[in-house]
Amino acid sequence: MNGTGVNELPHVSLIIPVYNESSIIAKNLAVLCDFMKNESYEILVCDDCSKDKTYEICARVAEKNPNIRLFHFKQRIGKGGTVKAVLDKAEGEIIVIMDADLATDLRHITELTSTVETNRALAIGERTIHERLTQGYTRTILSLGYNLLVRLLFRTGIADHQCGFKGLRNADARMLFRQVTDNGFLFDTELILRAKKFGLPIRRIPVK
Repeated sequence: MNGTGVNELPHVSLIIPVYNESSIIAKNLAVLCDFMKNESYEILVCDDCSKDKTYEICARVAEKNPNIRLFHFKQRIGKGGTVKAVLDKAEGEIIVIMDADLATDLRHITELTSTVETNRALAIGERTIHERLTQGYTRTILSLGYNLLVRLLFRTGIADHQCGFKGLRNADARMLFRQVTDNGFLFDTELILRAKKFGLPIRRIPVK
């Protein structure tokens, strides 16, 4: 794993796992940086051994922007694995985890970080059924079934465990992530369950 860094400590560290995102990553990083330009931030891009030109494109973008730190893994370790692997490198007081496709309206970042700071909570994005239908009917039905099962088994009271938009304090992330064992599909769900077990407040934020 390697990375390039910034000198000043940021307020927010945005962690973005990527895999084969060469068609969108340069544009989306530009959009994200423009949105965050008035904030103290860093972006940690975690390339999970992409097979396309994602890493090369990110390297060129990071070379021109000191707020972007790029990390590359020589073998696939999954979304959760990449997030956990770079957490020790994150310097921001607030950690925000989000998807490379910027599926969540960026204006929710402000609400997310504010919720984390005010409540010392794990703040999670929660999509409506209408919003999730953009992923297709089959995927939405499977997602609803999965979330219902988790909600019944573990009494989380949460309707959307898999939304990739989450935030929490750096210190809480370091404590929780040491306990999360799954690196793949179940990473987001296990993170919520671990937070619940440790008594960390969970705040849901409706997102578009």
